[in-house]
Amino acid sequence: MLRTKLYPPEVGGDLIARPRVRALLGGEAQAPLTLVVAPAGYGKSLAVARWSSSLRIPVAWLSLDVTDTELAEFLRYLVAAVRSLHPESCAGTAALLNAPTLAPLPVVSATLANDLDLINAPFLLVLDDYHRVGADSAVHTVIECLLSHPPRALHLVIVTRSEPPLNLVRLRACGRLTDVVEHDLRFTDLEAAALLEQITGCSVDDDTLRGLQDRLEGWAVGLRLVALATHGIEDLRRLPGKLRAGVASVREYLVQEVIAVQPVALRDWILKTSILDRFCAGLCTAVCAPEPGTESAALTGHDFLQRLCRSNLFVVSLDDQGQWFRFHHLFQQEVQAQLRHRLGRDAITALHRRASAWFADAGLIDEAIQQALASGDELGAARLVEAHRCAEIQTVPWYLSAKWLAHLPERLKQERPGLLMAQAWLLFGQHRPADSPPKIEALRALGAVGETDPLLPGEIDFFRGLACYYEVESGRSRESFAQALARLPESSGMMRSTAYLYYAGSLQKAGQADSAVRLLRGLTRPTSDGMSPTISHEQMGLIAVHLFEADLGGAQREVELADGLPLYSGAAITQGLFAYLAASVCFHRNAFAPALRRLQPNLDNRFLLYRRTAIDSLAMFALASQALGDSAAATATIAMLEQLATHNGDRESYAVSRSCAARIALMSGDLGRAIEAMQTDDETASPAYMMFWSEIPRLTKCRVQIAAGTAASIASTLPRLQQYERENRKVHDKLQLIEVLALKALALQGLARTKEALAALREAVILAEPGGVTRPIVELGLPVVSLLEQLEPGTYDASFISRVLAALDERQASASAWSPPFLGMPPPCGDPAGLDTALTRRESEILALLRTRLSDKEIAHRLTISPSTVNTHLKRIYRKLGVSTRRQAVAGRPSAALSRS
Repeated sequence: MLRTKLYPPEVGGDLIARPRVRALLGGEAQAPLTLVVAPAGYGKSLAVARWSSSLRIPVAWLSLDVTDTELAEFLRYLVAAVRSLHPESCAGTAALLNAPTLAPLPVVSATLANDLDLINAPFLLVLDDYHRVGADSAVHTVIECLLSHPPRALHLVIVTRSEPPLNLVRLRACGRLTDVVEHDLRFTDLEAAALLEQITGCSVDDDTLRGLQDRLEGWAVGLRLVALATHGIEDLRRLPGKLRAGVASVREYLVQEVIAVQPVALRDWILKTSILDRFCAGLCTAVCAPEPGTESAALTGHDFLQRLCRSNLFVVSLDDQGQWFRFHHLFQQEVQAQLRHRLGRDAITALHRRASAWFADAGLIDEAIQQALASGDELGAARLVEAHRCAEIQTVPWYLSAKWLAHLPERLKQERPGLLMAQAWLLFGQHRPADSPPKIEALRALGAVGETDPLLPGEIDFFRGLACYYEVESGRSRESFAQALARLPESSGMMRSTAYLYYAGSLQKAGQADSAVRLLRGLTRPTSDGMSPTISHEQMGLIAVHLFEADLGGAQREVELADGLPLYSGAAITQGLFAYLAASVCFHRNAFAPALRRLQPNLDNRFLLYRRTAIDSLAMFALASQALGDSAAATATIAMLEQLATHNGDRESYAVSRSCAARIALMSGDLGRAIEAMQTDDETASPAYMMFWSEIPRLTKCRVQIAAGTAASIASTLPRLQQYERENRKVHDKLQLIEVLALKALALQGLARTKEALAALREAVILAEPGGVTRPIVELGLPVVSLLEQLEPGTYDASFISRVLAALDERQASASAWSPPFLGMPPPCGDPAGLDTALTRRESEILALLRTRLSDKEIAHRLTISPSTVNTHLKRIYRKLGVSTRRQAVAGRPSAALSRS
């Protein structure tokens, strides 16, 4: 960060008092916005700086440049400016900037406005050089939001060369805008005479003053140039006759005169340093690089800066330590024109290269890249990006890395291995691992890459392992991660830490969960420097391993160990993932209320999290809310999920959004809406690896097809479930395997293949019982009851079945909480229509209404019959079905006689 952008221009003692301008700017800044608009050189910034220093409220200052057209960059500096006054402020906006991607514009605008409104003490925020923000920039939308709903303590000051694209008409009509324009800033005759006399020490006669004012029209910079370009009153009197009309011509002539009267050495340094937007003593020395024996060699960087300041040569101090300076923009432009005239292209190129080298050594990478590109050294700029390519997983914000890459030609980005790897790390930092394989394949096609960059082979191995990991090729991923760890040097700390985490995951996928746990425990040992340990990705890796193993007890122990630990610098992302994993433990135990408490912060911070963490947090919250009977919360969360998917703009997010809506519809008994929601399902958008996510579109599609109730739809689902079963067995994902087996059991039951259904459910119970995984079975609802009751005792604790049945009874007992998810599913017999034809029409109607949880009185009211008649029909239904309870009747368990018939 260029801290020098946060300092107002120094208000020197040589400025004349201009009470007229101060009065125009206002006393205590009553209106929400003060807008100062005038061309370059009219003293806008100095006038505002002097005015603001006279007020009794503090001032935050931000000098903008062309890079601030990017919203993320603008916000980063705006937050820094406000925090120069209020260090703990703007926490929400700062968190958005640390997210993998920037939140939608309305969210960003509202967050910033809310952050600023939390500040109680009045303050000024000055945005200087606002014209440097591009016309199409989203920055204007954010500022418009602040002006439409101004924070109570904020007074905004915009200093610009042209009117900004804001709704100023409305603000003027409402009296919420103070305007100061070019005419107001022009020096009057009295002010001009005072300025010239102050600089030259000579009184100016009326004729000379009138001649200058006719040509300069109160232009502040022009008056100062006149004073610097003359020697005595006679020169000053002759000058108006030499000036041609027009500001541009006057400016060019005067700057030439100012430069011409300087000593040779000083003139040489001024010309060379004009390539710099800011400079300090060391940078000036490096760029000018005076040859021994020349007049320029007599100067040092410190001498140069002191002489600039003493001579008032349009130098602006950028900090209160007197280290960084810049030239006035107009002066710099004219000096650059003279530089191009006096020095050849090669000489100017050398200046930019020396500047780039100095900035790189100082760790100022952004400016180093800009100077390298200004010199035409695309390869030098590329090398800088390559050298910092792993910053995406360390300390540099993603948008800076993206900006560095955007500076470079597309040709270079496809030809240089280091740049391809930089793009892969950027995608990884944005949590888009599925998009990185094409970059790695292009890199591999370039041939031997380790000869010029020893890091590359290990990085390639890591990304190969990553591709195999998400394509459920556990063996190859394990080998690639192991090879990456063997090749990556110990100094590549963050790379190795990330590789270790995925290596542990690949061990679990290969059936070596114990080895994965030992590895991760070794990585999470207490720090040796005495600092308190923090919640790390390794600890969350341990929770994930236990979840994959369907060991909710082990996962819960890890959650409890991590619960009291603080967070490291990536707090929002880490906290969000931890909250999701902790909620998953509760969710799969059927403990939905604790899951909702864990997930609530993720809903509030959904734009701060990794994409899939945020999407699935919303999905799990909707599912848990519906399971507790809170349909309103589930519906509202689905709406949030759809908005987030639209913001993400990727197929996977859309797929999760649609499938979760279908699943909620199924849980509420609306089969038609569930089928409609899944009609646009894009199976290719659902990754092969199910991981620990709570909403898997492919599985929800199976749920809906089973619930459709036709033999054809159920039969078409079975091969899919068998495929998913094989996939999850291959990667030892027991949690998802339980879900798949339970659905498979229900499908087999619907096809009257009861023996096979019982076998599938039995295996699901054997896997679920040790870790207490109840939710996948309970969610199936009443249709699974008859199968559970038919299970024979085995290698599982029989009390587990009792807990599952009790959970089903608890849901059924709550009239508002639960509808059988598979309403309309055929009973488990050979003829899907056989059961209903064995009953009379009225009995079939009553059986259907039983499935909607209506009481006897409600059924009687619905059918316009008496409750006693309903009771008579129920007895006949129970007798025909061979059951004795409502639950058994709804589950569709037939009597032996009916089965024989």
